[in-house]
Amino acid sequence: MKTTTLALALLFSFVNAFSQTECNPPTGLTSDVSQFDVKLTWNDPEYVTSKDMVSFPANNISEYSESSPYHNEIQTANRTREYLDVQFSWETFHNNGEAGVACDGEFIYSTAWNDVFIYKYDLAGNFMDTILIPGVDQLRNLVYCDTDGYYYASTVTGNSGVYILDFNTETVVDVIPVPEDQGARALGYDSDLDVFYTNNWDTDIIVIDRVNRAIVDTLTLNSDIISIYGFAYDNVSAGGPYLWGFCQGNSGSELVQFTLPDMTETGIVIDINSLIPEASGGLAGGLFIQEGIVDTTVTLGGLVQNEIIFGLELGNYSPPLPVLAGYNIYRDYIMINTSIVTDTNYFDLGLDAGTYNYYVTAVYEDTDSIIVCESDPSNTVQAIITLPDLVLGGNVFASTSKLDNGSAHAYSILAENLTYEGSSDIDDLGYYFFFPLLEKDYYIYTSIDNESNYINTHISTYYGDVYHWENSSIVHLENNLYNQDINLIELETYNNGLGRISGNIIFEDKSFNIIPANDVLVLLLNDNNKCVSSTISNLQGVYEFSDLGNGTYKILCEIIGKKMSAKTFIITNETPVFDNVNFMVKSDQIILGFDEELPENLSYVSDIYPNPIIDIASIDLVSNEKDQVYLDIVDLQGRLLTSSSVELKPGMNNLSISIDRLETGIKLLKIRFNNNRSITRKFLVF
Repeated sequence: MKTTTLALALLFSFVNAFSQTECNPPTGLTSDVSQFDVKLTWNDPEYVTSKDMVSFPANNISEYSESSPYHNEIQTANRTREYLDVQFSWETFHNNGEAGVACDGEFIYSTAWNDVFIYKYDLAGNFMDTILIPGVDQLRNLVYCDTDGYYYASTVTGNSGVYILDFNTETVVDVIPVPEDQGARALGYDSDLDVFYTNNWDTDIIVIDRVNRAIVDTLTLNSDIISIYGFAYDNVSAGGPYLWGFCQGNSGSELVQFTLPDMTETGIVIDINSLIPEASGGLAGGLFIQEGIVDTTVTLGGLVQNEIIFGLELGNYSPPLPVLAGYNIYRDYIMINTSIVTDTNYFDLGLDAGTYNYYVTAVYEDTDSIIVCESDPSNTVQAIITLPDLVLGGNVFASTSKLDNGSAHAYSILAENLTYEGSSDIDDLGYYFFFPLLEKDYYIYTSIDNESNYINTHISTYYGDVYHWENSSIVHLENNLYNQDINLIELETYNNGLGRISGNIIFEDKSFNIIPANDVLVLLLNDNNKCVSSTISNLQGVYEFSDLGNGTYKILCEIIGKKMSAKTFIITNETPVFDNVNFMVKSDQIILGFDEELPENLSYVSDIYPNPIIDIASIDLVSNEKDQVYLDIVDLQGRLLTSSSVELKPGMNNLSISIDRLETGIKLLKIRFNNNRSITRKFLVF
């Protein structure tokens, strides 16, 4: 035997287990106001862990040496040392060959050697139950694997190998074969490499890969220690990892520490019979290492056959602590962040004037990145936003003169949302003036009153001298601005004739109610996109351009915030009139027609007229090509009432709708096209 000296004089570094109060709140919250923005700054909670901290800190042992257990006693200069002190020893219950032992952190199990019995104890040593698993026999040792939650049991006779056992279902999951001439008696699990170590008394140690369930290596036992019955993998003791063997040589129950992977002795040998008198000279059995049996410690446990289950203190342990994941921000008791904030500062931007109260909480997660708790609030801070006194103004020109009668309108922009901020009358000097305004981005729009000398020569115009808001220049107001001048757009001339374009403008309504859109500015453009006329929809949402000569015209309904592309109509001698050119105002756009955008092969679809229908009504379609369409009339429940088809010719098409055999009430006309597109019109049978 190379050594039986308990070499505790070797110096090991000692790192105390890190501790903290779980879910500590952040501290030192402060606020800083800059116009309409609030910056919050705070400190991390005290004593937080970090994600790269080791969950099981390394532990050292006492600097004091102890005499060899070979002499059946331990001598120490300081009995207050913690390393390998006895934590507990309980008598075995059955004493009918109890040899193997394992612990899963909730219960301790022993196996009866060369038999089928598995005995269950609680962590206080009380016998609980006997487990019998069909197909298991000639048991030796037992190991719990927390990687998969299974128990592994060794056997050295018959079909030599390692059983994989599910204690929940009390079934054999599989058997890992071991060569018969090798056998499997001592058994230990390496959680770092995910392998098992096993041998039979004094044979070399085979290494079994848990996933592949195959032998992957052999370790030579560089020791004259003999008769090893149990193994336990130790990644807690400083300087490791180690493999503990529970040996029956010499005194009969000696714990021996080996280095990995060379399997040489470290010089630490413990005689359990000497250390724990209750062992009564018994023989070594199985081993296990488990944290938490005794609070805040890791236990090296084992079984002296038919005598005791014991535990020695291997090191200090603190359960994995919650890891600081980040922070939640609360304004007036409502959380305002959409994801966890990982910095120790936060910007709350674009606030309205007012007083706001803030606090911050810390969010913690476990080692699997699952949120486990949120701390109490930090201290509360207050931020006050006040209105600045900013001015926005400018001249409004009509050609070389100033606008004599009109208004300017301001719309603020925040995150693509428009807010009407108010209007300003044009004064006698042709000047508009807004005060006070906030530091924001703005659209500025001027309208011409009916009393103005320029009502028939110019049109309402946006800043940037354009008639459509999407082309407008944005005014960024951060200082007083007095020269944001606007030049009204002058109308172009056009030829008179018999042409007419008219229709209705309504608001979208999901319940099919007709809601007229009155006071909508409608622009008539020529083929060069120059404005030639404008009008305002009346209370019924009706607009009309008449006395139009032949040519290409475009209609643009102008409502700030509503996107729209101008729609083209060609007036000719054959097609001088486009009535029922209807538009629908949707949430963010204006479309032609009262339903969907038109298919590409159509340039215009009217509403059904007259409506309500007494006998026959019409609908007009302008087609760009020859096509076939299908006319389906359905009720509000979607039931098909009539169906027909019609050939479209290029140009204007007038289609008749017969209500013969239709009951009174609201109906829908669905016009289907060969390209799988469709549009729908609503009508009332009277």
